[in-house]
Amino acid sequence: MSKTSIQVEGKTVELALVKAKSELGVPQDKISYRVLRQTAGIASLFSGRKVELEVWRKQDDKGATRGRSREIDRGEVDVEALKDELTDYCRALCELMCGRNGVEVSSVLNEERLVININDDKLLRAAEKNNRIYEALEHLLRKKPRHLRTGLPFRIFVDINGVRVAREDELVRMAHSLADKVVSKNEALVMDSMNSRERRLVHMALGDDSRIRTKSVGNGFERTLMILPRAKVTEDTLPV
Repeated sequence: MSKTSIQVEGKTVELALVKAKSELGVPQDKISYRVLRQTAGIASLFSGRKVELEVWRKQDDKGATRGRSREIDRGEVDVEALKDELTDYCRALCELMCGRNGVEVSSVLNEERLVININDDKLLRAAEKNNRIYEALEHLLRKKPRHLRTGLPFRIFVDINGVRVAREDELVRMAHSLADKVVSKNEALVMDSMNSRERRLVHMALGDDSRIRTKSVGNGFERTLMILPRAKVTEDTLPV
């Protein structure tokens, strides 16, 4: 049995599905769909301006088309379009927070991480007083593309005036410098308190250094990393 589908458009996924329900003559809960195209503008905070869907009856998913249905569920994500959509959405959120238009927002896809940088001194001052602004923006951006059948194809990292990326670079340089000191003095060193993201960054930065090992120590806000010299294997320590 082949799948009979139609294509519909609407301002949101929900409105497009209402149109599809009418054309197919079935309840909305009996409809399967995938997003073919979605555009988002700066002024659109919670939905794209236009969405195009391929829609079909759920019973057409059965039997011979079961493998095809599984493929559709994974979804084919246009990464560049998604990157632009999230950048526009972040800009719209920032303009809402600042109460003005023209907030400069740029983005770059670096391996499996989308870095969205906001260039705005007012937001930077606000984030310096409450760094949970970064976390809040990242949460909203992760929730934005509801049309995806699977998770985002990348992690989202929000920065303001490049301060977080600069902090990461500084941490990596510091970690390598401390690793050299640990090896030269043959004694462990404890780094300053760091959040879980920063600890993970240091773990990864030093993960390939066979001379040392890293270990998380402490509790709560005092949790940090210890860098320890890796035990040298000598004839005396080899198993008999």
